Amino acid sequence: MITTIVQVSIAYFLLLGAQILGAGPHHSKAEETTMALGFVLIASYLVGTLCPRVKMPMITGYMLSGVFFGPYFLAFIDPSLAVLSHNAIHELELINHVALGLIAFTAGGELKLESIKSRWKALLSITFIQSLSAFVGVGCLLYFVGGQLPGLSDFSPTQLMVASSLLACTAMANSPSTTIAVINETQSEGPVTEIALGVTVIKDMLVIACFAATMSFSRAMMTPGKGLDLGFALDLGWEIVGSLLVGVVLGGLLSLYIGKIGAELPVLLMGVAFLADYLAEPFHLHGLLICMMAGFVVENFTPHGHTFIHAVERNSLPVYVIFFTLGGAQMELPALKVVGLVATILVAARAFFTWLGTSAAAKLSKESGSVVKYAWTGFLGQAGVTLGFAVLVSNDFPSIGNQLRTIIVAAIALNQVFGPVIMRFGLAAAGEIGEREEDEEDDLLAGEEVLV
Repeated sequence: MITTIVQVSIAYFLLLGAQILGAGPHHSKAEETTMALGFVLIASYLVGTLCPRVKMPMITGYMLSGVFFGPYFLAFIDPSLAVLSHNAIHELELINHVALGLIAFTAGGELKLESIKSRWKALLSITFIQSLSAFVGVGCLLYFVGGQLPGLSDFSPTQLMVASSLLACTAMANSPSTTIAVINETQSEGPVTEIALGVTVIKDMLVIACFAATMSFSRAMMTPGKGLDLGFALDLGWEIVGSLLVGVVLGGLLSLYIGKIGAELPVLLMGVAFLADYLAEPFHLHGLLICMMAGFVVENFTPHGHTFIHAVERNSLPVYVIFFTLGGAQMELPALKVVGLVATILVAARAFFTWLGTSAAAKLSKESGSVVKYAWTGFLGQAGVTLGFAVLVSNDFPSIGNQLRTIIVAAIALNQVFGPVIMRFGLAAAGEIGEREEDEEDDLLAGEEVLV
């Protein structure tokens, strides 16, 4: 740990020295951004490697690194101390398009139809009841008490409804990679483990579709003179169904490329991820849905699923490091004083309604007592998909987006700190921590490295 801290410190002071020596009339913003990019790749990765030692996912380290070196923390002492200035963040946001597409590829590829056949009734029951409980419970709570909470009290009734809906949608999301990382680390096996993993990967698809619908609803509510009419329904239908159809076609084309050519697949996937997310908006489609469906098609209906997921997960780490670091850097610390209470209530309410929905669904499915009592502990972690939501909300709703992004990022940070710890406790209480077969561990290994 001390060695890593020394390495990051040396890299930081070398960067400051280069900035001081390079300062002058010929010092460009491009040079600033390039140096920030190089530093982020090194420093954030090193900080991330510390987190498993304290039983936290690596992305928590990336986000904390972004907070520390971003435009709010060190800049409080002196603006020149910040590595990631507002300008550098803006220039690097292009990487978000790549990261969002890769995250969606992974979410679609994680859902393997073969793996859910044995417990499909319980998995589907828990998925839908838990999602409904979290969405309705959190949404109603925030809507009815939000007017009294700092950070939401200055919203108009329409803005509060939109904010409650969007935050409720993020409350549904989980992190397959965080779940996988805890399962790998504890080598757990049993019904709670199977339910936690199965529901988490199924929910990714449901949550992305729900988010697309909620975003369309929110745009309609926030646009003057536009309501929930037939035109809205048609637009929503096109955004979801059209995105899924385009995703099916894209999945087929990717499978064809892998089978016939296969060269430079990681580079191709990054390019496709960027284009799918960047070009979706002009055609009123949803980039996350397109990439998710493409990953699902390649994984389940072609013989190239393993090659596809391997290419995504083994070569996207630098993109994820930058993406999560930027997410942390964009957490507006001054605003956190105002919205911190909202984030804490969001985390607590999400945990309660997740427990309520999971336990009720497990009882209805006649699952074992350990599943009823402890399965909910596997659904508290949040990561890539949720942070992607925060980015999209901030971009689409300028009037309230920055506040909502800060709330969401703060909630992700809290969930990533406490979620894995609570899941470990649940697996231990269920008596499932122990040996797992080596081949099963290999199947889950990818999620431990990238931690989306």
